[in-house]
Amino acid sequence: MKAKASDFIEKSFSFYGLDEFEEYKNLINLCTSDDKNLYRLVPNLLRTLFENLLYRIFLEGLSQKHRNLYFLKSQTRSRDFSELISVLNILKGDPEIKKIHKDTITEKTIQYLKGIRKEGNIDTHAIITQLKSSYIKEKKDEVKLLLDALLPFYNLIKGKDVIITEFSTILQLDRVLRLSGALQRQDAREIIENIKRMDKIDMGDLIVELDYEKLKEIIEKILAEIILIENFKEAKEKQSIYDFIIYSIMIIKDDSKKIEIFKLMIDEIISQESFKIFPFHMKLTELLKFDSIKEFCIKSGLIEEFIKLYKESYNYNIAGINSEIIDMLRDSLSKDQINEIIEAFSLERQLYESSQAKNIISNWAFIFQLEFTEKSEAILEKHGLAIPSIMRL
Repeated sequence: MKAKASDFIEKSFSFYGLDEFEEYKNLINLCTSDDKNLYRLVPNLLRTLFENLLYRIFLEGLSQKHRNLYFLKSQTRSRDFSELISVLNILKGDPEIKKIHKDTITEKTIQYLKGIRKEGNIDTHAIITQLKSSYIKEKKDEVKLLLDALLPFYNLIKGKDVIITEFSTILQLDRVLRLSGALQRQDAREIIENIKRMDKIDMGDLIVELDYEKLKEIIEKILAEIILIENFKEAKEKQSIYDFIIYSIMIIKDDSKKIEIFKLMIDEIISQESFKIFPFHMKLTELLKFDSIKEFCIKSGLIEEFIKLYKESYNYNIAGINSEIIDMLRDSLSKDQINEIIEAFSLERQLYESSQAKNIISNWAFIFQLEFTEKSEAILEKHGLAIPSIMRL
């Protein structure tokens, strides 16, 4: 049936391959052109029309792995109209979906759909007593705007099998639809690729939302990626994945889990080339402020590893960081370790010319004066760090 300018719905559904919707459209047009009371059926017909249109958009546009967004397998039926609207509301802002609809699905689209749903739910009494004949005239432009947005969107998305990978989108869907762990089931590599685009707020949300085992899997795969980094430039470009591990250690509340992730990280610091672990190295002092981490380092004999890093300081910045790490653990140093550090300070230019390293050793000159060997005393004297006789204990 050819549409007439006077029809309530003029859009051709057949043009978009939706032939079954065409008959439904004709039914709505028939009800709106009736001089009597058939217009009272229109709110319910519109609700059914748009509910089914949203279902078709998701069915033919999204990957089958997202079937639970629009279909309830346990009840063998599509989701309610309100849920389908919520899904569209979330997906309209997803980067991949936005490339398709190019901002034609807007907040107004969502509000119009919510209005259609609300009006389609009114009871029989309200239809008879409250629905006025002016409803048809008032609704025509709104329905046109909805179809102008949704039908082209359907045409562009159908057959694309879109896979949703954006963390913020998945998180919103998980919360709104109570998907029972959709985020936990997402492929770890997909999550890592999303992490590379996240700011620290999104990372924090992700860390809180993930089950620990999933978080650990992601971190292990990030560390595997870090091992394969080939140069400092690549490491710098991947700063976000380093940050994710650091933030995980900071955010996890369970000390045993915090330590487990820290140990995974520290094993890389000890074993890998400097350019690969520099972003971790820079944050060690922040992590040592956690009592559980500090205690773990002491009990696990990591002080010896930190002394090795101190001796291998390859620039002034790292010399300062290594000095601060050692200083934070100074109460657990043995006499031999104290003197070993003083000797290393004298041998490495990056250390004895680092203002931060010098300040720490200067402070040690007073704190550990009873622990120094004659050689250490001579080193302090050589670098102008020995304490005056009047201040000696």
